[in-house]
Amino acid sequence: MKRLLLLVTVVACTRGEHRDARAKYNAGVGLLAKGDFDGAEKALLEARSNAGVDPELRYRAAYDLGMAYAQHADKVKNDKDKDLAKALELEQQAVSWFGDAVKLRKDSTDAQANLATVRARAA
Repeated sequence: MKRLLLLVTVVACTRGEHRDARAKYNAGVGLLAKGDFDGAEKALLEARSNAGVDPELRYRAAYDLGMAYAQHADKVKNDKDKDLAKALELEQQAVSWFGDAVKLRKDSTDAQANLATVRARAA
């Protein structure tokens, strides 16, 4: 009986964590669509950190983090104040996250193409 209770508790905790990570991911994607890059990056980082063993969520969060940082870099470069050091830092973050996405899904041509693009922009 104790083993069954322990098993039910573990499964319930795992499912809740999984749902929370997916909810954070969905929130991050919504913020990214609205152009709230800081909010999107925070939510997607949290989703990626809590994705556990969910390979699809780990890949999608890494990929979308690459998109968020790349778009954020574009915004910073196009601002009237043009903080190029900040833009370069954001591009390097995009390179890192697209690299992670490629490691997770080697056959992703989108992740590979975006990785090549942000690497060239950071260089």
